Amino acid sequence: MKVGFISLGCNKNLVDTEKTISIFKENNYEIVNNPKEADIIVVNTCGFIESAKEEAINTILEMAEYKKKKCKYLIAMGCLVQRYTDDLKEALPEVDLWIRLDKYDKFYTAIEELINNKVEDNKKLKMNTLLQTAFDLFTGKGFAKTTVSDIVNQAGLAKGTFYLYFKDKYDLRDKLIAFKASQLFDDAHKALDAAVIPDFEEEILFVTDYIIERFQNQQGLMKFLSKNLSWGVFQDAVGTGSLVSQKFYNHYLDSLQRYHVECSSPKLLLFTLIEFISSTSYNCILHNEPVSMEEYMPYMHAALRQICKVYITETPV
Repeated sequence: MKVGFISLGCNKNLVDTEKTISIFKENNYEIVNNPKEADIIVVNTCGFIESAKEEAINTILEMAEYKKKKCKYLIAMGCLVQRYTDDLKEALPEVDLWIRLDKYDKFYTAIEELINNKVEDNKKLKMNTLLQTAFDLFTGKGFAKTTVSDIVNQAGLAKGTFYLYFKDKYDLRDKLIAFKASQLFDDAHKALDAAVIPDFEEEILFVTDYIIERFQNQQGLMKFLSKNLSWGVFQDAVGTGSLVSQKFYNHYLDSLQRYHVECSSPKLLLFTLIEFISSTSYNCILHNEPVSMEEYMPYMHAALRQICKVYITETPV
């Protein structure tokens, strides 16, 4: 990877720049004089007088233009950064990393973290693109008629990229079910956080109503999940790992404590509730059988309360 440096201000800055160049060289980075050729551009700023501040900011903005081409990372260091870090972060989002004078000893560590995080972000972006593209095709064209080539062509990615994340189309489908179910639970968690709920059972009913409303408005999503809603919470269902909604599950466990509820098996209770909601609502929503969802809701609420009673007992506050 190639690194270009712009050093502004006094001789002290020049010395710091030389030290930083040495760190990069020791770690097998190539130093270039032309910023057009650089993958990483480092601007060492000066900030003691107004003209120096203006020059530093203009230089940063000028170097930011190279991010539209070859440059992947723009880094700022030096006196201006030391004095105005917070203001600069807000004013210049083009900069990927700000290195204060008192953090120079951790300079290379910060660079490596930046690069590694960017790589992980890119991987996550590609995976999410494949998942969303597959969902659009599966719900529109149908799973059987959709090929891996269809997915990568519409996503604008290479077929080799697909196989970095998924074994085959069936593996993608399983992970996509977990991904979409997880998104639903994340949204339910946000709605739950914004609501005022008096007790644990009422929280369960609130989440139930939220999920049912989403299913009624997005029947394609409901068909795709095909009664596998619990995959969005339990990672061991299909080995989906980070695709599950950990925030929702943690909220659920916190609620048991907050409302002083003793539960014999929290995991089994949540699994039973989710599977019950998913399976019993399916025909009511899609086919109005045996009754419409509106007619069935009071019975569903009553059944959910009874399920809770099998697993939990309230303890004194």
